[in-house]
Amino acid sequence: MHRAETIFNVLVVTDNRTLAASVQEYLAGSRYSAAVCSGRTGIVRAVAEATRKDSVDIVVIDMAMLVSAGRELVRTVRKAEGRPDIVMIGGGDLASLNADEMKKAAHDFVPPELDRGHLLSLLDQAADRRQRIKASQEPDPYRQTSLVDRLTGLYNRSYFRERVEQEISAARRKKGDFSVLLIEIRDLKMINEDLGRHAGDDVLKRVSASLQEHCRGCDTIARCGGDEFGIILSEASVEGAKKIAERILSSFAADRENGDGRPITASIGISSYPRHAEDSEELLRKADHALKASRSAGGNRYALGEN
Repeated sequence: MHRAETIFNVLVVTDNRTLAASVQEYLAGSRYSAAVCSGRTGIVRAVAEATRKDSVDIVVIDMAMLVSAGRELVRTVRKAEGRPDIVMIGGGDLASLNADEMKKAAHDFVPPELDRGHLLSLLDQAADRRQRIKASQEPDPYRQTSLVDRLTGLYNRSYFRERVEQEISAARRKKGDFSVLLIEIRDLKMINEDLGRHAGDDVLKRVSASLQEHCRGCDTIARCGGDEFGIILSEASVEGAKKIAERILSSFAADRENGDGRPITASIGISSYPRHAEDSEELLRKADHALKASRSAGGNRYALGEN
């Protein structure tokens, strides 16, 4: 018996009728079902409603929409149930928009000269990521066990180490790579002493939310200790990990809600398989060594596990 192919729901966010029609035409007869969300006024609210009403797997955003909607549109998509993947299409009047920065907010980027093959290729990559997540995490028994940190809702150190082992096995089979980030929140003890433990807990919750905003659904985020977090960036090279680290540090620097206006600062250590190590213990040791180097250099930066 022929097995029906999984259909993925795509939401196209654009005011450009030609672009919307092209995307819908390109996806006709494929495994993608496309709906369009348009309108400059209230577009963020409209997207939030669309993703709340229907299950959306991938959101294709016309970057011209970001001129008026900005990062709030991206944040709304990332907070949607199921954390849809984001594919951006360049074009429009981007004079007032930092295009490079917005590209970083997406999983993939399509240049203004829309090409059907390129678009379908990126959608296929996004769909494959979502299928891997579904296969490995649904149902996710770990979320119902002691392998979850109660304060942040993230996985804990035990599951983090288990996932590193699993990623190494997968990377060996595929002859691919992935990266590990260890993140230490600086001055958490001082915040607890000066402002109270509730303030420290609030910082940890905000850090957790920020990390989830800057990572993909296929990545693993864990709280590995009192002030330490870990991230496994699936299929990410050293260069990709560095970009994520920079974005995390920038988001922390902009967060000044500690009650006295102090920003959250952090030290980050990065190690990558197979560049820095080919087994889990060595990979984590290299990341920890890099974390210490970052801390010794004054923090608010990242270091690589080269030694």
